[in-house]
Amino acid sequence: LMAWFVLHPPAGVDVVSFFVTARLVGQSDSNACIDALIEQLAALVGESPAGLLTPGARRGTLLRLLDDAASRSREAGRRLLLVIDGLDEDSGTATGPSIAALLACRPPAEARVLVASRPHPPIPDDVTGDHPLRAISPRQLDVSEHARGVEYRAKSELTQLLAGAQLQRDILGLITAAGGGLTLGDLEELTKKPRYEIERLLGGIFGRSVGTRTRTPVSGLSGERVYLFTHETLRLTAEQSFGKSLAAYRGWLYRWADVYRQRVWPADTPHYLLRSYARLLASTEDLAGLVACTTDQARHNRMRDITGGDALAFTEISTAQQLLLAQPVPDLTSLALIAIQRDQLTDRNRNIPIKLPAVWARIGQLTRAEALANSIPSLSSRIKAMAEVAKVVAATGDLARALRLIIGAEALVAQIPGTNDMRPEAILALASAATGGGDHDRAAALSCRSTI
Repeated sequence: LMAWFVLHPPAGVDVVSFFVTARLVGQSDSNACIDALIEQLAALVGESPAGLLTPGARRGTLLRLLDDAASRSREAGRRLLLVIDGLDEDSGTATGPSIAALLACRPPAEARVLVASRPHPPIPDDVTGDHPLRAISPRQLDVSEHARGVEYRAKSELTQLLAGAQLQRDILGLITAAGGGLTLGDLEELTKKPRYEIERLLGGIFGRSVGTRTRTPVSGLSGERVYLFTHETLRLTAEQSFGKSLAAYRGWLYRWADVYRQRVWPADTPHYLLRSYARLLASTEDLAGLVACTTDQARHNRMRDITGGDALAFTEISTAQQLLLAQPVPDLTSLALIAIQRDQLTDRNRNIPIKLPAVWARIGQLTRAEALANSIPSLSSRIKAMAEVAKVVAATGDLARALRLIIGAEALVAQIPGTNDMRPEAILALASAATGGGDHDRAAALSCRSTI
């Protein structure tokens, strides 16, 4: 119902959404929610999401983008609607803030928030007493008889699959252990069975129990078709049915990751191991594995090669820190190792030459160029780098993309203190880029601002 609504919004409504999905690892906690919403809101306001997921400022960035997007919608005579479905499936409340707590007590006047959840579990404890979620009267929806029938048939199908051939059980075991998120190629590699055999099963007798979803693209990783259970009840049923034997399938995943670790995370590393594996380790509280994963410089280098930035690395480091700090006796050595890795990532972003992103743009790597520019911590340097990229993009004739870059960089100017000596230089760099992009009115306005 909510998915249909998001795909068919009322006229004049701009929708951003997040569907909390416990059966898909990395899609059911506040970190995933922030990442997904920042991607969508950044697109609405004309900013590049790359580099916006910096450590320590992600929630603030989300709220800023929400304000900016709401204002943009109002100026266009529209309304912004934030949709969150499945608050009851939030799996990250034990190690970090709940998704419900992310929702502002007082959203922008031009925005509305629509949430859906089962009655249980109740609203998380970290939601403040004055939050609207505690005061509203929820609208109860009747259970669909059609949906009930589909769920019953899927459970029956799952029971038959668990009693079926070895390959059927292996596929189910891997999807269950991985928390969803495996592609057809991943399953082929893990089971060492021909692709056509796996595809025939997934497209046939698995039809009601296992489906596909295009994962939300995050920080440069494309949205892949991945396999997961069609209903949360089926995932829970599969976990209970496998019982202790599920650990054996997790072992398959650990050994799979070890193969790529020993190869120093080559270019053909499966995306599951780069975007979801750390969250799997966190969900099973495999602290040793999680620390090894989040302090692996080679792995973070590969993630940066693919995405153009370190947003995913910072996210998993934050998750590891939260989990370690939640332990009765935190492992100070592990926390220190993670802090060192975090500092190294921060330092390498701080030392990026201003003109380097433009070099990537000149050789056609525009997504990487934007991501690299946006990952520079210094606001004035980031603006200058984005201006240089915009000049290169404008020279290729893509004036619309160049203008989007300039607008995104211009929004950052307000965050530079007026007393900062670098502010005029940053504004002049943008004015020069606007001239190159043919927007002479904007260039003139920026030039005037640089002298104020």
